[in-house]
Amino acid sequence: MGAPHAHRHLTEKLSGPTFAALADFTQKIEADDDARTQLYKLFQYLVDEADNDSAFQTALTTLADQVQMFLDDPDLVPVARVLGSALDPTRGAVDAQLTLTKKTHDLDTNKALLTILRNLYKQDDATSVYPASKLADVLSELNRAQPGHGGDLTGDDYRSILKATQAFLKDESRGFMRFVNIVRTRGPK
Repeated sequence: MGAPHAHRHLTEKLSGPTFAALADFTQKIEADDDARTQLYKLFQYLVDEADNDSAFQTALTTLADQVQMFLDDPDLVPVARVLGSALDPTRGAVDAQLTLTKKTHDLDTNKALLTILRNLYKQDDATSVYPASKLADVLSELNRAQPGHGGDLTGDDYRSILKATQAFLKDESRGFMRFVNIVRTRGPK
């Protein structure tokens, strides 16, 4: 790989939607003292070997697994491109998610959402499987190119799953945007 090619490749990466979204996210976090403090606490917790060895090991293993998965599976390259495009700051997804998260936190005084999320990621003692993982498997199977086919997901399956996910996220009558609009119009009591 020659220097001009490497320079062009780096320029493409730095000017792409994923890098722009990361920069936009960083700017938003840095502008919000509470969000920045909480994010730093999370990072500190995840990388603190001495006080939180199991969390550190889990975070490290998960990160390594995700990197390995993206390197090994050519079907995931289109997924990464779609995710990068979805995070493009000009589309407003990052702003909407940060606004939704803040409003949800402010409105959810009984911590119902936190309880639901904790339960989704609480490992089943009998099977060592997380409910979120089971839910993701079911949704993936239902939304693949040939529902119920089983086996490894193909590029067509990922495309079909992402199309269904996009439809759910954009649907203002029954999808995620309906939930966002409900939260957006409610105010603290």
